Formats: sequence, structure tokens, C-alpha cells
Amino acid sequence: MSTADHIKSEGETTNQKQFWLQCYVSALTRLNPKEAAKEADESLVVCNERWATAPTVASWRFAHQFPVGTTFDANSDKNL
Repeated sequence: MSTADHIKSEGETTNQKQFWLQCYVSALTRLNPKEAAKEADESLVVCNERWATAPTVASWRFAHQFPVGTTFDANSDKNL
């Protein structure tokens, strides 16, 4: 299985182990292994803190995102 096939089959999501490994390998280009492991650990902590309470963004939903035949109330917040 090629890397591209693996990414497609996994749905382009990265788990914590993969993220840590990517951080570690990246840090190895400039640090010794022990320091790279520490930096990867810190990166994972920062990432988890950042996405523990992900910000929400209000956005408009458009008519083409609803099934055919859906009716809309112009005065309703349900269209947001």
C-alpha cells in the first residue's frame, strides 16, 4: 500500500501517536534525540490544550446544502 493510499484509507486524520512521531522526526533535524523527544512531548501538550475547547464559528448554510424540497422560513435562525 502506497502512502497516498494509506492517507485516503485513513481519511486524512492524524492520531496523537502519528502527530508526536511527526514532531519528533522534524525536531531530529536540529536537536539530539532526547531534546527532540521533549519537544515532541511539549508539542503534543500544546496541541491538546489548543483543541480541547475548539472555537466555534457561525456560518450561513445555503439552500444547496439541504435536500430538494426543503422549505425555509426567512425569519428563522434555523437557516444559520
